[in-house]
Amino acid sequence: MATLTGQSIASSYEQLLHVDTDGGGNTTTLVPIKDGDNGTTFCLQLSTTKAMIEGNGSTLYFYDEGGESISADNAGVLSIAAGAEIDLTATAVDLNGTLDVSGTLTQGGASQFNSTITVGVDGTGYDVIFYGDSASSNMTWDQNGNTDGQLTLNDSRLFVDQDEDDNAIYIDCEATNNNAISVNSKYGIYVNQDISGGRAAYFYRDLAEAGSLPLVRIIDDHTSNTQPALNIQQDGAGYGLEIDQNGDNNALYIDSEATNNNAIQVYGKYGIYVNQDISGGRAVYLVRNLAEAGSSPLVTIIDNHTSNTQPALKIQQDGDAAHIEFSGVGTGGIKFKASATDSADANTLDDYEEGTWTAVVTDATPNNMTMDDDTGYYTKVGNLVTVSGHFNTSSLGSASGNIKITGLPFTIANNNAAYSSGAFGYAGSIAITAGHSVGYYGAINNTQLELMVWDVTGGVSAMQASEWTADGGIMIGFSYRAA
Repeated sequence: MATLTGQSIASSYEQLLHVDTDGGGNTTTLVPIKDGDNGTTFCLQLSTTKAMIEGNGSTLYFYDEGGESISADNAGVLSIAAGAEIDLTATAVDLNGTLDVSGTLTQGGASQFNSTITVGVDGTGYDVIFYGDSASSNMTWDQNGNTDGQLTLNDSRLFVDQDEDDNAIYIDCEATNNNAISVNSKYGIYVNQDISGGRAAYFYRDLAEAGSLPLVRIIDDHTSNTQPALNIQQDGAGYGLEIDQNGDNNALYIDSEATNNNAIQVYGKYGIYVNQDISGGRAVYLVRNLAEAGSSPLVTIIDNHTSNTQPALKIQQDGDAAHIEFSGVGTGGIKFKASATDSADANTLDDYEEGTWTAVVTDATPNNMTMDDDTGYYTKVGNLVTVSGHFNTSSLGSASGNIKITGLPFTIANNNAAYSSGAFGYAGSIAITAGHSVGYYGAINNTQLELMVWDVTGGVSAMQASEWTADGGIMIGFSYRAA
């Protein structure tokens, strides 16, 4: 043993500490530190290669007792206590188990986790906030948001760069009264298909849906809105809108409550084309079951340009059925405008009119006789006018000389081919010679009938007022060509 000069090593032998040689001595086996007489064993154990603080809850203090320390227990928990912070200067820290942080964890550098990160336990959660590089920008997991927790992006965005052949975002929502995605913004959702052979949007439903919800619904609800609810711009050669309806229902159904605008309005070169390709149906069906008192017919066709040379309605019927068929209990038929415009086409029916006309027996002056019955009927089909009537007088008045009947409803055409004539089928109280007969012809470019008597060898002579009595009467019926 070494000798100390003028120094006292210990006051007693037991104050000398030594390594318990019974435990192995100077080897790699840990052995305890004891006092000089082996009466006390300390928690520190040493070997040539390691040291250990032994005992459940034994603590290694640094600087002073009650300050920074490291301790462990028999449950396998290692506790590091520091008054300010624990500074790990290693280039890497390898955590192979669970990291439990009860306070605030501030991470200044990059972190790599090769296993699951769990915040809280099932039923008890905590907020997680990821801050951006500008004020108020962050991504927050709010453990109590919307009752069950929600992920909120404040002044930030979610960017998904999906380079694999799979969904970039997949949402499996079991909500029965709320949306899987709800967007509130000025411009809503924008989708740009930048890979050919795909689609910008796809909506699919394979359910026996018996409710009132369509697959896609667009609601543009503000009454002052002036923009369309759906706008389709098709600059290519494809359809602007294609509907392939395989179910037995309407392919397009429109319920419009507009009172001054159309349910459908079409602008185009060819308008609307309908091809019935399933037998037993129809191409167009128009119905109205209203007591319509306005001025709008069920169907109106307006071909408004004055220089147009094409028909407003053309019917091509190659079968033996009627081109047009009328049915129903109504008394209406085909109505032409009141003032017809003659067509130069020989096959065009451009006018139809029915009415009454007023006949007057008069002379050339004219001195009209007093009429007792003066009303006749007429029917005009195109330029052919058919008139009829029973006319009689109650006084000759001042009539003299040649007499005639005026008041035809339309002027007779002004050419010799327009002459037409007839004979009285009935006459009463006229003063002509027995065996003679009375005829008439329509004066061209005029609205009168010239009355003639078959009383001369060469043919006829003008009927005279003297050959008509005060109560004379006739019946006529003939057709003529109107101007």
